[in-house]
Amino acid sequence: LGRLPRLEGFTLNGHLPVMDTGAGKPPVRMFLLHTFTWDRAPAKDLWRLFLLLDMPHLDSLYLSTKSTSGSYQDTSVTGPIPTTISFASLRQLSLFCEDSTAFKLACRMLELPNLETLVLGRSGGKGLPILPSPHLVFREPRLVKLCSLELRDLELQAEEAVEFLSYSPSVKKLILNACRGKHRLSVSSLHF
Repeated sequence: LGRLPRLEGFTLNGHLPVMDTGAGKPPVRMFLLHTFTWDRAPAKDLWRLFLLLDMPHLDSLYLSTKSTSGSYQDTSVTGPIPTTISFASLRQLSLFCEDSTAFKLACRMLELPNLETLVLGRSGGKGLPILPSPHLVFREPRLVKLCSLELRDLELQAEEAVEFLSYSPSVKKLILNACRGKHRLSVSSLHF
């Protein structure tokens, strides 16, 4: 990737990269990369790739996780694991997971201070994943700049849905697409 300095968009579709940068080497700098898509990413380990790619102008990130994606062949991340990976310029995040556990693993280490658009949904699997509480999904659950929130094919429980909305006070556009719940989610239950 270091040989593609003009790369603006990058997609990994069902591919588990071999981490071949070696311990102690600096990350690959991708200054012009604005969009990154990773389909069938391993929820537990996807952060490892972000340690090796410096994407300072990344605007849009699409992640779809698959629990059977395996693990990395990785000798490059040694020593202490960082607590955060910052995406300061990221404005749009789409995250699709098979289950609630994958939601909790995928973005936990990511810092997303300027996120404006968020789409959360199901990537397959049996049944609808339950939308977890935002503090279990994001390192910093207060998404103060979030303007647009779309939830797709998720099971919504009233308490978590209300909590998610209360952590996102700037939302101007809310889309609930094919979401269900054990309890009826009424307009009055969304009032906080």
